[in-house]
Amino acid sequence: MIENLCPILSWNIRGLNLPARRATVAEVDVSHRLGILCLQETKISTWTAHLAREVGGARLRDCVVLPAFDTRGGVAILWDPDVVEITSHAIGQFAITAQARLKASGKTF
Repeated sequence: MIENLCPILSWNIRGLNLPARRATVAEVDVSHRLGILCLQETKISTWTAHLAREVGGARLRDCVVLPAFDTRGGVAILWDPDVVEITSHAIGQFAITAQARLKASGKTF
């Protein structure tokens, strides 16, 4: 990865309940070497550490989630802690906001 580059993907995933969908997300991370992955409409009401590892793979090891209500909604932000530090975040009723810092350059966004 270029030192000051942090690929970010925002994806309306329309549900992560199927293992095949979670595997697809992990494959996309591997192929694009993402620094941050934002997922909407996860439809996951209960997140576990195992589920987060399955979705994030070996690289996107940290996450913050807004669980779905029943089978509606759900948001997750996953990131590579070797590339990005999430310095603060807030979980609202329908969204997550976060401030990130690139470890290589110190730039925040």
